[in-house]
Amino acid sequence: MASPKILKDIQKLTGRLTALSRFLDTSAQKAIPFFKLMKKGTPFKWESKCEDAFQDFKKVLAEPPILAKPQTREVLYLYLSIMEEELAAALVREDENKAQWPI
Repeated sequence: MASPKILKDIQKLTGRLTALSRFLDTSAQKAIPFFKLMKKGTPFKWESKCEDAFQDFKKVLAEPPILAKPQTREVLYLYLSIMEEELAAALVREDENKAQWPI
């Protein structure tokens, strides 16, 4: 995935990150440089902070997730993220510590 070049690319990227935010550690804080670029009246200027955050997300997303095996009769959670241009779904289980793991 190439670095965003225009505002529309940033909007698509933040939409995708929002869909995955449940599984990305402190994703909102790491995405602050992207949100600042989307402020109304702010000129689009892709700086090193933006590139660093973008590369960090790429690294995290390139690593395979640790999947969990569901147990018989266990309650599972389905998270949906629906936007104009995309749909995302995640099926997760919750352990005794309330940590959630993708199935």
